[in-house]
Parts: sequence; structure tokens; C-alpha cells
Amino acid sequence: MRPSFKQLEEVKFRRLSEKLLVTKNELHRLLRRMEEREKALRMKLERVAKVYGESSAQALELKRMLESIEATKLSIERAILKLERVENLESILTVVAPVMGIFKSLSSKISSIAPDISYSMLELVDHMY
Repeated sequence: MRPSFKQLEEVKFRRLSEKLLVTKNELHRLLRRMEEREKALRMKLERVAKVYGESSAQALELKRMLESIEATKLSIERAILKLERVENLESILTVVAPVMGIFKSLSSKISSIAPDISYSMLELVDHMY
């Protein structure tokens, strides 16, 4: 005996329901995998952002140090030029005092960056007075 139209429709409906259930379960598994991947990527991104932030701060601090060292170097070069232009003892006194003041100031500015150079500059000042 042949199945009735109603029976055939019920079988189709059950198959459709089963396929939909299988598809839903596959989507659920895919969703979980994607959520895990997204979480892992977010954590990785957070680590990278932290490292980038730390690196940026270090780069900025290094740039400040470089600018300070360059300014100190230029000031010393100017002081050397002034001292080289001194022609007599009276002009030495007018040049040396401001130069030593500059050295004291520069020494304190770079003491945290280059303590050995800062110390050398203070020794120079002490020898001149």
C-alpha cells in the first residue's frame, strides 16, 4: 500500500525539522568557535596595545633625552667658541663666569640622563673657580 499524501508530508516535515536541527547545531558550534577565536584575538590585541603603549612612552622619553643631550651639546659648543675668542685676561673673566653658570645649569638638566657627563661638567666648574 502506498503512503498517503498526508503521511508523505509528515515525513517531509520531520526530515526538514531534523535538517534544521542539524543546521542549528552546526551553527551553534561555529558560533562557539568564532567566539573563542574573537576572545583570543581580543586578548592578543590587548597585549599588543599594552606593549605598543609602553614602547610609545619609552620612545617619547628617549626623544626627550636626545633633545636634552643635543641642547647640552650645542650649549657646550657655544661656550667653547666663546672661550676660543678670548684675547686677554680681562675678557676671560667676562666670558668664564657666564659659561660656568651655563655648565652648572646644563649639568643639573642632564644629571638623570648622563650622570658621568654631569659630574665632569661640575668638576670643570669647580676647577675654574
